[in-house]
Amino acid sequence: MRFTKLVLSAMLLVTVFSALPVLAQENKETTTGKNFELEFYSSTQSIFDKSVPINLKIKSLISSERMQIRWQFPTGLTQKGSNKTIWTEIKAGDEVTARTTVFPEKSGTYRVVAEVQAWQANANYVDTKTLDLTFDSNLEIQPQTEQFYSNQRTWLLARIGLVFAGILAVVIGIRFGYQKFTEWLAAD
Repeated sequence: MRFTKLVLSAMLLVTVFSALPVLAQENKETTTGKNFELEFYSSTQSIFDKSVPINLKIKSLISSERMQIRWQFPTGLTQKGSNKTIWTEIKAGDEVTARTTVFPEKSGTYRVVAEVQAWQANANYVDTKTLDLTFDSNLEIQPQTEQFYSNQRTWLLARIGLVFAGILAVVIGIRFGYQKFTEWLAAD
């Protein structure tokens, strides 16, 4: 029993420390235009459904009562939900982060376009930013973040731990059940 506690404790420590977040993001670039400062990047891909969170951080250099954010996704990428256009109000110096999630359907390189438009009474101001996403034959984004690999290792350790716990439960159940069964037979 002491060995079991030691193994479970070690697995728990490895799981916890391997899941610590990696703050560095791949594929991050900031562009300062005439109207907006745009930072368009992808976050760590999900190990379960291969979805990729897409983030557009906007710092407005102008004020507008109506700001529109439009996403354009090529064939081969599916967006989660149907909200391809977002409306909001923004003041000069404010920062807004728009998020969406995409799912790759096949391998290849895809260009995602984000268009930010400030609507004003006398004119409309538009800035556009693109993000290229490349997926391999396993539908994993390239280059992959270290966090993705850490999540894969954590999930593998969790599955091994569940199998080990299941086997342990069956062994204990058989031992306990056999003992109760023999007591029940002896009672007659």
